Amino acid sequence: MFVDLMTDLRQTLSSYFFRAQFGQPQHRKAPQQMVFSGPRGGPLHSSLADEAAMAAARSGPAVPTRRPKEDPLGMSVRATTGQSGSSVSLGPDPKQLSTNRGEEQGRREPVSVEKEPGRNDPCPCGSGKKYKKCCYGRS
Repeated sequence: MFVDLMTDLRQTLSSYFFRAQFGQPQHRKAPQQMVFSGPRGGPLHSSLADEAAMAAARSGPAVPTRRPKEDPLGMSVRATTGQSGSSVSLGPDPKQLSTNRGEEQGRREPVSVEKEPGRNDPCPCGSGKKYKKCCYGRS
């Protein structure tokens, strides 16, 4: 049986090998350059702003320069410097959140019609045996 399997495998592989057709490789298109539109005040703009600030500092204290509102990565300068009054709210304090269930509700027990113990529970007669071995059939 194993020999038949190996023979069949050899025949199948040889038939695929001899039927293979080789041709010219297909040329793929060159990947296109993607242009990303970044945030305003990107690295190019920030370097120009820095050069302008240095030129103004050399010429004299004419007008104080304002810091950009965004850094080169697009993050708020206020967030990176740790200034108070950030525009992002972190939400309410989780300790002060409440659920729709009242605190006064205690643990509920399931409603059962009969107060008879289960078969594997200890027998209520106090013998120490399981209920199914002691008093299950009596009644």
